[in-house]
Order: sequence, then structure tokens, then C-alpha cells
Amino acid sequence: MKKKHLFKFLSILMTVCVMITCVPAVPIQAADNDLTTGVTIQRDSDSPTGYTATFVYHNDTATKVELAGQLFNFFELDDEMMDHPYTPYEWRPGLYSASPSGRLHSSPSIYYKEMEALEDGYWTITLPLPSGNYPYYFAIDGDRDTRVEDPANPRWYNEASGLYSEFSMIYMPYDEKQGSSHNRSYVLPRDDMYKGEVNYEQYDIGAVTRHILVYLPYDYDSDRAAPYKTIYLTHGSGGSEMDWMTNGCAPQIMDNLIAEGLIEPAVVVSLDNNNGLGRADVVNSLVPYIEDNYNVSALGKDRAFAGLSSGGGFTSNLYYEFPTEFGYFGVWSNGNGGQDLSALENLDFAEVMGGAGVWDPQRKYYSEMNNANQNIENFVSKLRAEGLDPAHFVVPGAHDWATWPQLFYIMANDFLSVDLTVPPDNFTQVNDLGADGSVTYTYVAPDLNVPHPMMTPVFYVYADEKFSTREDAWTYIN
Repeated sequence: MKKKHLFKFLSILMTVCVMITCVPAVPIQAADNDLTTGVTIQRDSDSPTGYTATFVYHNDTATKVELAGQLFNFFELDDEMMDHPYTPYEWRPGLYSASPSGRLHSSPSIYYKEMEALEDGYWTITLPLPSGNYPYYFAIDGDRDTRVEDPANPRWYNEASGLYSEFSMIYMPYDEKQGSSHNRSYVLPRDDMYKGEVNYEQYDIGAVTRHILVYLPYDYDSDRAAPYKTIYLTHGSGGSEMDWMTNGCAPQIMDNLIAEGLIEPAVVVSLDNNNGLGRADVVNSLVPYIEDNYNVSALGKDRAFAGLSSGGGFTSNLYYEFPTEFGYFGVWSNGNGGQDLSALENLDFAEVMGGAGVWDPQRKYYSEMNNANQNIENFVSKLRAEGLDPAHFVVPGAHDWATWPQLFYIMANDFLSVDLTVPPDNFTQVNDLGADGSVTYTYVAPDLNVPHPMMTPVFYVYADEKFSTREDAWTYIN
């Protein structure tokens, strides 16, 4: 196995790529028509979310331009078949972003909204949106089959593989009027120094070249005495190694959790799982490559592996075949619940987390319309019948990028958790353990006081309910 190329995507460049939508160079000046293309995100007291996003696009030959996005539809949690979508203009607390599945749901999977034509070929639209990440593109002159990226907010490009990420992306901040269950501040790019970097790399498995993206945490130390833990992530059918680092917001989630002192720094690898990648290839080629080139632990307990959709099925089979090579498996939106476990050994070595969106077709609720062996409930039940104890999370979302960043966030909190009864190095403890089980810490370093509410100077952690303070919309299934 030979290292062929290393493409360094330095943190400062990464910031330009992911932050351009949040802080454009010049905001729209409607009064004198000084229009700047891109997206301007502004506080807005009249918005139901406390913020608006204004999109400006220039195309002087188009006769019609539509803004399009998979996550601009919103649903109530008890709308089981997603029959009643709400638009961004109708948003209120209790409505959650999701993309319906064409196989099961009658509602359209993509929200289209015609933009307003202005002078000199400019087009604009303003949406109120709650906290989170929103992929988007433009449809021109009624052609909804051709996705046109925002040239002022381009997609990520991997020059090694020649692949682009799927969409342009914006990140919306959180306001208290949204309600705590809508706080997705953990996907926001940071605007301080506490940002990691992403390397584009390629390696060989025999005659086949594989592409990976490797996230390194802020202040990564190749000579650190204690090697880092590693998380490996795989996409689903039709995806690529770009997915988790763009749509999945893995770098931002890691940056924010590390800066808060909630998890230990770790390396994250997003892999290319196309063209016949085998489970043995992961164990015998990819893992050794990472361990040869980065300061990461060679112990199985210090590795995690997770995947979504068909990548979730891949992960479940990796768990069955190589149960001691990883200490944590995240099986999301697909899992092999039909496997005969009677002859398998060491399945109790690793922690297992099953997960899906509340409207995901891979849930048991939809099993009569899908392959029952692939749904998450059956996978989890199969393990529990053998006396194992997998975790099982259902979060607001469908088979989409509303769901999967939430599941990664939960997994990172769990696999990389630190002892929250002991203040991290960059914290000072304010008071002792309270009667209600809470521990309070404040930041020492003033430069950690960044604008979005996730990084408030004081936060609380309840020892008996790990996730209760941030995501009260999550359902933990015992």
C-alpha cells in the first residue's frame, strides 16, 4: 500500500469555504440596489425563527429562477406519513426540517420557491429558517433536473478525485424563540482559531485507488504521547467521500464539541465506499494506512465506524465480521436485521448505536412497505434478543441530511466523551455538584466567547441525563 498524494486543505481555506454563506462581504443594500450575490443571514425580530436568509443570484439570461432545497420543508412530529408540509414562511416551534421519501410519501422531497426578478439580471428571495444546515441550489427556466450551484457560495471540490459536494450550503444560527429542541448550533462553522483542518488523500488497494478525507482537530500533534482516537464514516448509495465533510457537517460538529470541552480531540476519516470496497479492505488496508500516516491509536477500542443508509448496512455487516476491530459502531438508516447471530462471537466487545429519522423509511413503522430485515428496529431487536445492549435513537428527520448530523453528534458525544465532573483544561469550575445533579463550568479563555449560543459562557450538564439539556426532541428508546 503506497501513499500517492496528500492534498492539504488548510483550516483558513476551509473557513472561507464553509463560512462564506454566514458572513458575506457586503450585505444587500435594497435602498440603492447595491446587490451582492450570495447569502446574507440577518437577525430579524419579525422572523418566526429570529433570523432570515436572503439569497441573491445573478443570471441575466434566465426568465425564471427557483431556489430549491431538500430541507426547506417542515413537518410536525406526529404527521407520520408527512402529508402536511409547511413552508419556511409558516414555520413555528414544533416543526422540523425533513425531506420526504418518494417511495413512501406523497409530499414533494424538494421545496421550490420562485425568486423575485430585479433589475440587471439579479434574482432574490428571503426565507426565515431555524437553526441548522441547509443545502440548496437553483433551478433555471423550469429545468428542475439540472442543479445549478450558487457561484458566490460554490460547492466543495476534491481535486484528487475530481468530485464536487452535492450542494451549496448555508448554516443558520439559533435564537431562543425557536425553542431548545431546534438548537442545531453544533453544525455552525466556528469563527475563531479553534478549527480543525481537512486533508484530501488517496491510497491504493491493489490496483484500485481510493479517496478519503481526513479531519484533524485543532492543534493536532503528530508527536503527542497519547495517540488520538479515530472515527471512520461511510456514505450511502450514490454518495462519496465528500458527503460527511460537507452535508454531514462532521468538521463543524467536532470543532464545536472539542472547543466546548465536551469531547476529546479525535481524527475523523470519511471514506469512498463505491466500486466494490470490501469490509476486509477497510480493516486490512484503510485502517493500517491511517495508522501509518497519523498519530492515532492502533487499539480496536479506540476506533469507531459509522454509516448511513446502505452504509449503515455495510457497518452492521462490518460489526458482525470484525467485531473487535472497532470499539463503537453507528448503524444508521439501514441495518442487517436478518443475520443469524448464533455462531458469531465477540459481539459484546463494542458499543452499538442504531439510529434513524422519525420519518425514515428504514424504521419498523414502514416495514410493510420496505425490506423488514433492513430496518433499524429489527436490527436493534435482533441484538437485544442475544442479550446485547445497543443504544437506539430516533431524531427529527427522514432519510436525509437533517437526520444524520444529529446522529453523528450523539455518537461523538458518546464515543469521545470526557468526565464532565472534572473541568477540562480550558475551563474553571464555578461551583460543586449541585443538589439537582448539575455541574457548572465557565470558560477561562475570553476568545472562546463566540457569537452563537452554543458557546455561552456558562452551561450545565446533568450527570444522569447525558443529552437532556440540548435536544429535548430526541427520543431515546430503552
